[in-house]
Amino acid sequence: MTEPIDIDAAELIDARPGGDGRSLTVKLRDRNGRTLRLTLPAQWLDHLVTAAPSSVGNGEAHPLSSWHMEAAGDGTLLLVLRTPEGTAVNFTVKPWQIAGMATLATHGRLDRNETERVH
Repeated sequence: MTEPIDIDAAELIDARPGGDGRSLTVKLRDRNGRTLRLTLPAQWLDHLVTAAPSSVGNGEAHPLSSWHMEAAGDGTLLLVLRTPEGTAVNFTVKPWQIAGMATLATHGRLDRNETERVH
């Protein structure tokens, strides 16, 4: 088995889906100035996104562009939140959780400080 090649990316130049829709090709520049092209199977993308560091807790917030909800089975719902850039995150939620969010949005005090969370 050969040793893995370490790539220390410094700049994303381009990212494009493959012509057949089954892959993603990423073109980047490494810290040594070399341009590299990496092609990955599209089915790996969900795993790559979920492996990325989360922004929860650092105060960063992303704008919400759209959302939709559908039945997920077993009495749960699938809630899909999408950013303006098209990034989507899926959550399975229970109807009572959605009802609680709706109640807070409609009747709750949204100006509470961080230590006064209701949930």
